[in-house]
Amino acid sequence: MDGVFDMIHPGHYNALRQASKLGHILVVGVVSDEETLRAKGPTVFTAEERAFMIKECKWANEVQPNVPYTPTV
Repeated sequence: MDGVFDMIHPGHYNALRQASKLGHILVVGVVSDEETLRAKGPTVFTAEERAFMIKECKWANEVQPNVPYTPTV
């Protein structure tokens, strides 16, 4: 997975950093490949690879796989 972190840009990290300040635990959802394909098109990385990138981010405490592309309350 060397070099994979180059695909997460500073805007992503900034959003995670800011979100982490809003509470004690930051749970980050990762959209499935199928849902992303339907909403945006083909993915560069698999859902598993995207989850790995988030798990390695210092601001994320937990990763929730297979969340909807458009979240609801």
